[in-house]
Amino acid sequence: MSVQTQTWQLYYGVHDDYDSYRPGYRLDSEIAALEGVSRLAAEHGIVDIGCGTGIFTRELTELFPRAKFVLGVDPNDDMRNKAVERSGASSASPRVVPQYIVGFAEAIPVGDNSCGLVTAATAAHWFDRSAFYTEVKRILIDGGLLLILQHKPRPDASQFMSDFESFQERHVPMYRRGLYSDSTGGYSEANFVDELERDAGFTGVQRIAKDWNRLVPARAFRGYCLSMSHMKKAYELHTEKAVLENLDRLIAKHADERGDVEVRYRTEMTVATRCR
Repeated sequence: MSVQTQTWQLYYGVHDDYDSYRPGYRLDSEIAALEGVSRLAAEHGIVDIGCGTGIFTRELTELFPRAKFVLGVDPNDDMRNKAVERSGASSASPRVVPQYIVGFAEAIPVGDNSCGLVTAATAAHWFDRSAFYTEVKRILIDGGLLLILQHKPRPDASQFMSDFESFQERHVPMYRRGLYSDSTGGYSEANFVDELERDAGFTGVQRIAKDWNRLVPARAFRGYCLSMSHMKKAYELHTEKAVLENLDRLIAKHADERGDVEVRYRTEMTVATRCR
């Protein structure tokens, strides 16, 4: 079994928690303000890579209801089937209905020069990004846009967020704050701006960031944690029972009188334009 196969299989069985408890991306106005983005979506369509359960894919259909098409690509059957289920529930809406296909970021199953916008939301850290960028350049039209979105915890913003990072560092082999799961099965930095600025096939690289805070019921935050690939790795080292007991103690320590915890994250969007 290849490492690539092992990484996406970490999400088997967590699709319900993932879709229920993962946050959206809160960047509608920032995306809509990008020059030419609505025209690119309407005339050439959108491909969302590593779409998972379709959380961001559905946001794209709301933001670009007249898109030529919205296509989600993911190798994990559980995640992709959940995306189909959730998107079908809103098929009566006048906006475009997303379609979903099997595929990897390193071998995107669409034609050359076939779309105007490629997106990857909380997914690109998993990719072999050299191969991914090559594929993006192949499928984007000249002047098309690549958008990479990433949620980043802010451990300096609260004691709870710092303690949550410490919890992961204690329980997850090789994990350290500031690192992300990668295509090798380990953890590494993910500096998309630097990578894209070094690639002659892209221009106009920029980073757009928005900090946000959100009160989350303890049950919902626990569900969010259960959707993380980190947890399966932690279970192998410490047993599921021990990990969940420690997680519950952490949540209880920081929950307010209503049983909510405040999560503090930054959502970053890296934008690059395809140039030939």
